[in-house]
Amino acid sequence: MSTGLIVAIVVVVLILIVLAVVASSRGKQKKEQRRHEAKDARHKAQKRSAIAEREAAAADEKEARARREAAEAKERRAKAEHESHHAEREHRRAERVDPDR
Repeated sequence: MSTGLIVAIVVVVLILIVLAVVASSRGKQKKEQRRHEAKDARHKAQKRSAIAEREAAAADEKEARARREAAEAKERRAKAEHESHHAEREHRRAERVDPDR
């Protein structure tokens, strides 16, 4: 084997090693970049989840308040009707008792 051929083989092997190292380094960089993107995506998702939970809790609270107010309105209506019936009864009684009528 000639010296030139041995040098050429060594150079080719060195170039292949350099290419393998560069490819490995780029692969690691891409992996790290994807990890960073995934971390950002998780952070955004957690933030949105927190906002959604807060909004849902606020909606539940508002709904409960509306149900409570509706129940109170029904109670007031029932009380008003009860008082109206009593007043009507008293008016009829007054009509029966009034000697001038």
